[in-house]
Amino acid sequence: MIQPTAVFSSHFLKLLLLACMLSVSTTTQALDPWSDKALLGAVLAIGLQDNQKPLVAKAVETCVQGFAADVKKLLRANNQANLKRKILKKRKYRLKNLDSTLIPLLTEEQIAPYEAFKSLLANKMALPG
Repeated sequence: MIQPTAVFSSHFLKLLLLACMLSVSTTTQALDPWSDKALLGAVLAIGLQDNQKPLVAKAVETCVQGFAADVKKLLRANNQANLKRKILKKRKYRLKNLDSTLIPLLTEEQIAPYEAFKSLLANKMALPG
């Protein structure tokens, strides 16, 4: 015979997991790097040259879209253990990949404003709560 508290506990755990998945899912869907005024201001502060602008835009969009795809894949996976840690690891991977793509393109004067932009982007990619 199933204990009533065990049934309640399993239903509560499923509900909690569903709420977490919806929260992260809406975060990744709403993550558009060019819709945030603070991010746009940080990008403008970098002082990109005309030949750098499309490369930076493509790299940032690849980073953000890749992170959203990573999170969706993690949420669909069977193993939900340490989900928060796995999501943070994916974010770190995507930001390091962004660094490896953009740092060689930037001049010395552009590195400090780029770091400020990257920290704003990392905050935008953070998990809610």
